Amino acid sequence: MLLLNLLILIVPSLTFNLAPISQKTRLISPLSSLPSSTSSSSQSSSTSSLRRAFLKSALSLPLLPLLPSPSYAFGKLSTLNSKLSSYGLPPLSPPKGFSPLLQPYGLGSNRTPVLIAFNHPGDWVVTLPSNDVNGEDGTVQAGNYAKGDTATFYVAEGEKGDVGDKDVAERCLRKAISQKGDNVYQNFKVLGVKEEDREGKKYSVVDFKYELLTGAGFEVDRRGVAAITNVGGNAGVLWTATLTPRYKKMGEDMKNIVESFRAYSEGIQFERITYDEYGRV
Repeated sequence: MLLLNLLILIVPSLTFNLAPISQKTRLISPLSSLPSSTSSSSQSSSTSSLRRAFLKSALSLPLLPLLPSPSYAFGKLSTLNSKLSSYGLPPLSPPKGFSPLLQPYGLGSNRTPVLIAFNHPGDWVVTLPSNDVNGEDGTVQAGNYAKGDTATFYVAEGEKGDVGDKDVAERCLRKAISQKGDNVYQNFKVLGVKEEDREGKKYSVVDFKYELLTGAGFEVDRRGVAAITNVGGNAGVLWTATLTPRYKKMGEDMKNIVESFRAYSEGIQFERITYDEYGRV
């Protein structure tokens, strides 16, 4: 698209006539090679040929150097799967248009460490926790923030209940949504809870909705899907949400995100994990 825009700027009057021309056509500058004939009909025909030749030659130039190599937010897929394999964990397999995320959470002394993994749309922006001498702050989140689409990891401290229980799921999600205060939402409702077995570990998939209360006094309807599992003596929650009018478009993507969610704590040597291993700057 960028190349075509440049062509339009170079040849303002270009007509996109892509009729086949000779493979021997050379790259011709339309500014230095315009015909000198005063005949309007022959000038028009010649100019048209030159424009077609210019476009054909430009479009035939190699494009590979302009295209990014397939990589992901925290390293190439093969690197991430190699890391998972070293822990005896299953690989990530993102569908087309998605990127994988593998990230430690809780490496600070103030949190219980968890290794989380999930897939997210490739154009989403990822944010990570900050870690210093005072401990860790923030969480792992990916989103298209301009559109209101987010996927956020949350740990419900001390929650050891059955994640397949509707009351436990609701309690975890209410805590996740209200991290900035109980007055930021209203009319929360769990629409359904489904239990799943993922590599021998129980997860629950929860559909829910709520109204977000903005600082400007507006009420914003939001729909969400979450996955919850017991990990590290707590409940690990990956919850996604979007504006209710966008749910028809984003619902399947949100389900793909939570279906890919995995959280690990046992058997992981967290003392050997650093943020740099996952590409953190």
